[in-house]
Amino acid sequence: MSFTNNTSVENSARQAMTEAQEITERALDRVVSKVKEERIGKIIEEFEANNNHGFDNRKGDELYVDIIAEIKEIKKENMEKSG
Repeated sequence: MSFTNNTSVENSARQAMTEAQEITERALDRVVSKVKEERIGKIIEEFEANNNHGFDNRKGDELYVDIIAEIKEIKKENMEKSG
């Protein structure tokens, strides 16, 4: 092989390697971005789920009082069982 052909082959190989690295980096960026979006989405969903749980006794229903009494009774029973 002549010097020109050898240099041409090296340049082609270098260009191919550079192109492959760029493609790989772009693919990695897309994957990382997607994972970040999924994590953020899950965090938002969990936050919204946590915000939706609770008791609203503004209407004055006695259900809230009954639930608290039941929870206290269950705790008392569990404490008695465990000694």
